[in-house]
Amino acid sequence: MHTKTKLVGAATIVAALAAGGAAFTDSNTMPTNQHVGYGTVTVTGGTVDHIDYNINATDVSKLDGVTVWVNGDYTASTVSVQWNNANSGTPAYPVVTCTTGAYDSTDTEFDCTAPIDAVTATSLDVTITTTPKS
Repeated sequence: MHTKTKLVGAATIVAALAAGGAAFTDSNTMPTNQHVGYGTVTVTGGTVDHIDYNINATDVSKLDGVTVWVNGDYTASTVSVQWNNANSGTPAYPVVTCTTGAYDSTDTEFDCTAPIDAVTATSLDVTITTTPKS
């Protein structure tokens, strides 16, 4: 019975993924299923190709963080993420600076360890600082 409850919880999150709309800046054309139940993604300073969500292994209503894929060679840049618009959302989640990964000739990977309760997330802000390598 416990497994059935987990599956129902996971199905609820997947349904939330499919249901929400998204608003993007900087010409981002991410698919509408690229967010976990929240209404908006705002990106400043670059173009995000996609976001991978790292769902908690023991509680599917929580995220351990995200991996952000920025179009171009941004290995000299800093990326930070935050849910719920800094201090204006409830609950207020801190700004998290991401770890720079590899550039694969198309995108630069940034790993962001940002544990949150996905149910309370209303928005995701991604900030890219500095400029891509030429």
